[in-house]
Amino acid sequence: MKNQLTQDEIQKLFDFVESKNMTYKDVQYEIVDHLASAMEVMKEENPEWPYSLCLQEVYNKFPITGFALLQMEKEEALNKYWKKKLWPYLFDYFKLPKIIITITLFLGLQQLFNVIEPIELNFWKVGLTPNVLLYFSATIFISLVSLLLKKRINRIKGNSEDIVIDSEKFLYIKSFNWASHMLTCGLATIPFYIGMYTFPNYEAFVFHGIHSYLLAAFVMSLIIHWHLTLSVFPPLLRAEAEQRYAHINMKLA
Repeated sequence: MKNQLTQDEIQKLFDFVESKNMTYKDVQYEIVDHLASAMEVMKEENPEWPYSLCLQEVYNKFPITGFALLQMEKEEALNKYWKKKLWPYLFDYFKLPKIIITITLFLGLQQLFNVIEPIELNFWKVGLTPNVLLYFSATIFISLVSLLLKKRINRIKGNSEDIVIDSEKFLYIKSFNWASHMLTCGLATIPFYIGMYTFPNYEAFVFHGIHSYLLAAFVMSLIIHWHLTLSVFPPLLRAEAEQRYAHINMKLA
């Protein structure tokens, strides 16, 4: 195709798109691909038009917000995509054969908590009730696991070029991080919020009775959170990203 853009002209398109506050690399590739195709058609129809005029004419067809609306639509679509993609992995723990392990571990934890004697505390005098301590413990745990997940997938490496790109520059991966974090953190905090209405402000941690079931559910949710974020989701993201970015030869580091 004689009107095909040169590599220098393609790079100018990347610079142009980035100048419009489009910082996500995957969104940039899609926009550049669209612009290049439209400009090549325009150049075919108007051979005398220079590069700058073709670009301006193509860009004028976008709304007054430029590429912002396109990025918003892309972000919304990716958030929906990842939520739909990740939920089945959570449901697997409550279907055969995994549900057998889930129930067995839950009952084992419940029996363990049921025989533990109450632990006296003095934190209540400064407003740190058992519920508050439980909340802080869960928050710290979830934050640590989330940081470990981010550390595992925080870089993307290009095979054809010796470069490393921050994964936060990819909307595809940022949306994945958001969806996985919301899913697993929501899972881990459900038992805590239930406990808020069943645990009085004791001067001790009480483990027996209804508390043993709630604590077992809480610990089970943390175990599932840990397994999903450290063992299940990273390989899933890696396989999806390498397939989606095959045309630009990008791989997760």
